[in-house]
Amino acid sequence: MDIHFDGRGGIMKQTFENFLMEKHAEEYTGTKDCMIDNCNDWLCDLGPDDYLKYGDEFAENKQKDFRKKALSQIQGMIDWLNCW
Repeated sequence: MDIHFDGRGGIMKQTFENFLMEKHAEEYTGTKDCMIDNCNDWLCDLGPDDYLKYGDEFAENKQKDFRKKALSQIQGMIDWLNCW
């Protein structure tokens, strides 16, 4: 997913750091109070292979989002041309 709320009512593009925080949140089972500290520990404990795995997944998601956006724009152009 490419767009996320920034907690202040705005929208921001997803960064790799946010992606990793979401991955941590999916696996986290502790209390909300300890989540940030636990996330920092989790990030420090990740090995090179973990970063490569998550990096590949992040890149794949970005490519999918780009393809969807490009196809939507192309379809819009086709629809516009069909109006003539």
